[in-house]
Amino acid sequence: LVVMVVASVVALTSMWGVVEGARVAPLVALLVLLGGVAHLLTQIPRGADERPASGAGSSWVRSLSAVRWSVFAAVFCLIGVRAYVGPLRYDWPFPRGVDRFEHAVMADMMLSQGTTESFMLYPPGLHVLTALASRLSGLEPLDLFATLAPALLLLAALASYVVAMRLWGWEFGLAAALFCGLITNGPYEHISHARYANIIAAQFLLVLALGALFRLYASGATRDGLTLAILGSSVVFYHQVASLYEATLLALVAVLFAPYLLAHERRKALALLASFALLGVLAVVYAWDTYDLGSLVVGLLSGGAEVSEGGEAVGMALGTKPPFPPEHLLLTAAQPALWLGLLGALLLLVDGRRSPDAVADVLVRSTLLFWGLLMFAGSQTALSSFPDRFERDLGIPLALLAALAFVAVLWSPVGGRGPAASGAALLAVLPVAALVAFGAAYNLDKAGGPAERDEDRAPPPQVVAAGEWLGENNEGGRVLATPYFGPTSARGMLAMGGYHGMQAYTEKRIRKARDLPPSGAEPLWDVLWVVNHPEGERTRRVMKENDVRYIVLNKHFPGAGWRRFKEREGLYRIVFENEAVVIFEPRHTG
Repeated sequence: LVVMVVASVVALTSMWGVVEGARVAPLVALLVLLGGVAHLLTQIPRGADERPASGAGSSWVRSLSAVRWSVFAAVFCLIGVRAYVGPLRYDWPFPRGVDRFEHAVMADMMLSQGTTESFMLYPPGLHVLTALASRLSGLEPLDLFATLAPALLLLAALASYVVAMRLWGWEFGLAAALFCGLITNGPYEHISHARYANIIAAQFLLVLALGALFRLYASGATRDGLTLAILGSSVVFYHQVASLYEATLLALVAVLFAPYLLAHERRKALALLASFALLGVLAVVYAWDTYDLGSLVVGLLSGGAEVSEGGEAVGMALGTKPPFPPEHLLLTAAQPALWLGLLGALLLLVDGRRSPDAVADVLVRSTLLFWGLLMFAGSQTALSSFPDRFERDLGIPLALLAALAFVAVLWSPVGGRGPAASGAALLAVLPVAALVAFGAAYNLDKAGGPAERDEDRAPPPQVVAAGEWLGENNEGGRVLATPYFGPTSARGMLAMGGYHGMQAYTEKRIRKARDLPPSGAEPLWDVLWVVNHPEGERTRRVMKENDVRYIVLNKHFPGAGWRRFKEREGLYRIVFENEAVVIFEPRHTG
């Protein structure tokens, strides 16, 4: 406890800006490790029969149901405030985040065409769900995201609450929700960057699927196996990166745990393997069309060089995004969750509580630790293809581990070791609680401000006006636009106007060849060509083949020669113009 006091004080000084966080991070980590070792040394003599202090006072707290639900309501209300306060103050009626426009376009495509295949290689789950909600509510996708998307932070916190509550008790569940929604920044960044599918898949469905796996370890029941298969396969329906997490983690479970279970608890082993098999079958069914798995299978069987669209996408992403430096975790994970999560991992190793099913208990603890280690390892290497996503999603296992440590510290004064020990423990609780409270208050205050990145903010009024004009005059066909309109991408213009193409990338982004649409780079080069060449054979061909109805140009975008279009009155006429955007209508495409 003394070591944790020192660690908390040092962490608070860095959070207050007294010292640089990266400089003291090794010291805090060392202190936390020393605290865990000290706990280990004090646990060994007492043996496994003595219940640790973390649960000593839980019996009388459970009787106070009013307190329990009041705290539950307070935590989730504060999470809701964090999610909504910034967007309502600065972005309404637009959702916050750089990806909100592409999701709106694909949701609109799902409504009108039933597929998003031509726009982006992306699982259909989010856009099917959005299309259904749009039909039922009468709201357009952009309006729907502005209204409901921030609430996804509550969904992530609820999943953490459910898993921690099932494992250790309701107070741990509330602490996990607190850390997930108010302390760690990974889930919140998914909302503020409009990574809606990722938070549903990686921080809700995957978390609940692992909760079902933990139950399956103990029960071996068919119902738990089916729950795992259904929830786990649903991850594939929403996001490919979360599917990567799940496949890697379940492969580790199968390789490391299944042989032991087959030798000692055959019924549980068969239930586990059957659930994994069903999960795999359902996942393949969900992914078959999205990733063109048929072409991949045919290519493998024929020995040819044919690669599926999914394989091409993996090839584009592999090793192309460098990881953040390790100290960036201090920002994404947040110091209270990082340090208490480290302590929670140590507590998993040394906790002396006797479980009615020792094997299941060991499997649960090991899986939790493997989950956290997997996410950390993926965040530190470009080979994971998405180190930034791994770093953000590390927040969920950290929230669970931090909850375990935080509640253990809170209950330490009621450990029954005498007044002096209880008084000392109470003094130790104060800096740890202050560390968590300061982190929550800081994040709530920060959430009340504008988006940190320009591209995550609402479009400028001039761009909104152009988008509204396009929406009012949409009679089909396609729109060609410059890649950016200030902080707003060309996809924003498509989303506001209700169009599905053409997409526009900068030259640098095309050459990087990451996250290209299924049609490849050629249509993107065509857009850049037309923007700079208002007439010519290639320009006429591109506009005719793509049924281009309007050309939307940012007057301030480098290389966008809008005056060259204005000079060719025989080919184009201006139908909309303000100080930032001009829209041309081709007089003919022949």
